[in-house]
Amino acid sequence: IDVDELIDTVSGASWGWVLVALVLAQVARLGNAVALLGSSMHQIRFVPAVHLQFATTFINLAIPSSAARMASNVRFAQKSGLTSAEAVTVGAVNSVTGFIVQITLILLVVLAGAGSDQLGLSDDLDGGALRLVAVIAVLAVVAIAIVAAVPKLRARVMPYVTQARDAGQVLRSPRRLALLIGGNTFTEVTFSLAILCCVNAYGGSISLASVIFVNEVVAIFAGLMPVPGGIGVTEAALTAALVAVGVPEDQAFAAAITYRICSFYLPPLWGYLSLRWLRRHD
Repeated sequence: IDVDELIDTVSGASWGWVLVALVLAQVARLGNAVALLGSSMHQIRFVPAVHLQFATTFINLAIPSSAARMASNVRFAQKSGLTSAEAVTVGAVNSVTGFIVQITLILLVVLAGAGSDQLGLSDDLDGGALRLVAVIAVLAVVAIAIVAAVPKLRARVMPYVTQARDAGQVLRSPRRLALLIGGNTFTEVTFSLAILCCVNAYGGSISLASVIFVNEVVAIFAGLMPVPGGIGVTEAALTAALVAVGVPEDQAFAAAITYRICSFYLPPLWGYLSLRWLRRHD
């Protein structure tokens, strides 16, 4: 990336688009709060759930993104009156549903023919997905067999299985399922729109389908990295992905940094206040 070109690109930014991106990056977290409401049969209040989403942005500074989200959801559910097993189930249901939504959006974009060709992922998606499913299935069978064969383990695990089964009833409720899927989908699409605004701010051009694909691939990749908040990893991956789908390098880098400022580096300022609010209200 040419430094002079980058300076010219940033100096010529359309700050109206940047402001819209900043707003969208905050609005997106309302979808996470809605999804949390749908992850439990117990009543969870919306305002504390919104505070939780912003508090998680502060926690992300110390813990990798996926772990921070699940750990925060579990603790929040415990403080909302759920048992330990129910709280873990709520966190797992929410996180897994979010991951499924991300994968579904990627597949929809791939089927539409956008994004994957430029990134060279078309040939690898089917084989990688099958290998992942096979590994998970084998691990699950081994874990179940060990628990079933050891009486002490079985006696300790069964009460939690019963509680988790009861908490899992949420998946049988059309309303709760709609909140889970709808909330997570709203979040992912809104974050993608924020990226699109950042690209537009620097004069770039990219289709909504491509930016959704870029957002989901980068989010999954960064979430798997053992780096708090994906710092550095996300910026590099997002820049590379935008370049791969046709955005010039200087515009891609400027857009990636701007998006991360809007969605990651600024939110912890009010996320800290939300964390204090949650603690004050136990």
